[in-house]
Amino acid sequence: MMPLAASAQMYTGPGTGMTPYFEPHRFGWVHEGSLAVAGLTGEGREDYTGGGGGYYSGLFRLQPSLALGVHVAGGYINLGDGTTGDTSTLNYQLVAGEGRVYIPAGMIDFWGSIVIGGGRMDETVSTSYVSQEVRSGAVVGFGAGGSFFITPNVSIGAHLRMYRMFPSEDEAVAESDVGSSTDYVGLWWTVGVNAALHY
Repeated sequence: MMPLAASAQMYTGPGTGMTPYFEPHRFGWVHEGSLAVAGLTGEGREDYTGGGGGYYSGLFRLQPSLALGVHVAGGYINLGDGTTGDTSTLNYQLVAGEGRVYIPAGMIDFWGSIVIGGGRMDETVSTSYVSQEVRSGAVVGFGAGGSFFITPNVSIGAHLRMYRMFPSEDEAVAESDVGSSTDYVGLWWTVGVNAALHY
């Protein structure tokens, strides 16, 4: 009985690779990349034909429920008039600070975020000739999503983000036929998938 008792006292749990579950890493650095489709609200949505982009968030998770860092985005939105054949491409880039709140739920993180920074939107219009307009200024955005941990340090998920640009007042930006350029662009939205490394 003594050897059996000693053996029982030395047992500390299942061996390597036999753990029935793992604990997601919810402190420290988060590097998240995503691919998404993109589009417009405002007047531009009437001529929307497609778009997409890539996004990166580099965050430091101070605690399981809060992270701060940077957000970088770039992509394009295509517009077209089926009647006239005129086309337009909006290329956008932005760099912003991001604050993100997490709601941990087992192997899943639900999150919401706010981004504040600056951006640029170049519009190339192709009619009987090619012209270009440039909009730049402050950008405010918000997003929401969810991620599932497939390992303690890797998660995959999906998100929705929306951004609004406020063009600089001293820029010469042409107005659309029925409103300002800001109304024309409105909010632009992205829906996509993301993967993140947590360490």
